[in-house]
Amino acid sequence: MRRRPLNFETIRNMNRNVLVAGGITAVAVLWLLSGVFTGSEKKIETKAVVLKTVQVQTVEAEPHQRILHLVGRSASARAVNLVAETSGRVDKVAAQNGQPLKYEDLIVKLDLQTKPQQLRAAQARVKAARLEVQAARRLNREGFQAATTLAAREADLAAAEEALALAQKSVDDTAFTAPFDGIVDQIMMDEGQYVNVGNVVASFVDDKNLLLQAPVSQLDRGRLQAGQKVTATLASGMQVSGTVASITSQAAEKTRTFLLEATVDGNQYPMPLNVTADVAVETGVVPSFKIPHAALVLNNDGDVGVRATDIVSGTAVVRFVPVVLLEDTPNGQWVQGPQGQTHVIVRGQAAVIAGQNVQAVPAEAE
Repeated sequence: MRRRPLNFETIRNMNRNVLVAGGITAVAVLWLLSGVFTGSEKKIETKAVVLKTVQVQTVEAEPHQRILHLVGRSASARAVNLVAETSGRVDKVAAQNGQPLKYEDLIVKLDLQTKPQQLRAAQARVKAARLEVQAARRLNREGFQAATTLAAREADLAAAEEALALAQKSVDDTAFTAPFDGIVDQIMMDEGQYVNVGNVVASFVDDKNLLLQAPVSQLDRGRLQAGQKVTATLASGMQVSGTVASITSQAAEKTRTFLLEATVDGNQYPMPLNVTADVAVETGVVPSFKIPHAALVLNNDGDVGVRATDIVSGTAVVRFVPVVLLEDTPNGQWVQGPQGQTHVIVRGQAAVIAGQNVQAVPAEAE
């Protein structure tokens, strides 16, 4: 094949093609390089640290009444069993269960049997013994009777008076009366039933001077003193209030608890007796603040506290603030901690630790 001779036009076209190809190659290289740099820049952005977001609530210490919660019961300040001190058959039941009575009102009467005759005989013996003593004293003064005879007559009189007192008591013991103003709790005997010495005939309670009784642990004993205000809710739902009257100074042998007694006015609060009561004692005002239930946490040492920040909004450092739990309520917990304002983490506190940087935002109102 014959080669075509090169001329100027041909050479110019070849140079143009080389320049075009070189330009295309340069553009391709620049495009590839731009992709590499762009990818590296994106990779650096993905490695940037993203702070965890926590919600912060600002709380401030305020005076709060500290409450000690106890479980106790209602009781009467005076409750007695009327016990038979003489035997006999029940002649009359003069009252009913739950009936209010005044002092010395009759409740139950036993049959007197021969007790009136025994009383009259004892009275006659006392009368005769007194006459004999008078005669002996006169004769002794006149020198007609020895002093020993006079002493014997006086001893007879004393014995007769003692027998009369026993006869009178035997008659009195047949009547069971109210020992004070109150109500009949329960009558244990029916008419015609025979009563022996030692049998309980009836129980009687004071329904005006009432008590709230509750055991107190050794840890809480020091928080209590006479005069503190007490409120209680009975099992029936009835609410009463009173005042601490006493706390025993010696713990019970088996339970190692102290007994608190608070007085309640039965005229104002006619509460049933011996029923369960949720007792709340006001033990003093202390500066404290209320936090949501979930805000309370433990640190690595097992201390109770909250996690907080120094600011309420922005980049902040988490710190642990120890607190003392005072009271648990349905809508939050009262705790004692630092004075003034505290920015408590209330959302996200379980996912952060003290010293960690976080993004703090104000808590959403509930």
